[in-house]
Amino acid sequence: MKWKRTEIAIEFEEMIRVVSHRQAARAWCSVCDSEALMVTPQQAAAIAGLSVRAVNRNVEANRVHFLETPEGLLLVCVNSLS
Repeated sequence: MKWKRTEIAIEFEEMIRVVSHRQAARAWCSVCDSEALMVTPQQAAAIAGLSVRAVNRNVEANRVHFLETPEGLLLVCVNSLS
């Protein structure tokens, strides 16, 4: 008996939706010298296509604009992500 070999290739696209209970906020960015959309590091990572760790490294190196709220929440300026 002769065996017949069949190969099947499957392709799929993956879409990731980031849902956060915290909304982005408009706040004064002192570097932009204007009101800007400020987001959490997690949201900034999704927007920029980076890891949260990479966003935090950019904050520490002052490569992105950011502010810290009185409660200690870090917010990143969306204008500085590009």
